[in-house]
Amino acid sequence: MEITKVGTADLLIKIGVRADLLGFEYMVDILEICLQDPNLIHGGMMKLYKMVSAKHNVSYINVESRIRNAIEITFEQGDTEELYRLFGNSINKDKAKPTTKQFIATILWYLR
Repeated sequence: MEITKVGTADLLIKIGVRADLLGFEYMVDILEICLQDPNLIHGGMMKLYKMVSAKHNVSYINVESRIRNAIEITFEQGDTEELYRLFGNSINKDKAKPTTKQFIATILWYLR
């Protein structure tokens, strides 16, 4: 089954990632890249940030920051039941949210 960009975006929206945030578009891009080559997630997020930053002509720090912000907002305002269903006990107990890599890897696993 081929996963489309729309399917990826739909899943993010379903769990409460707001589509009006720049981090949303950057997440979709990273997920699309990783769906084509799943091994990239294991190479570290920096490479993925740089790939997305080149596409959008922004700094990789901007990409990382916007994604982190989108995750924070999602875990504050998103669908708690859906988030727990996807992330369960993998959420950092002190911060109450996953790291960026954990978030992307979990969504990627679910999409595949």
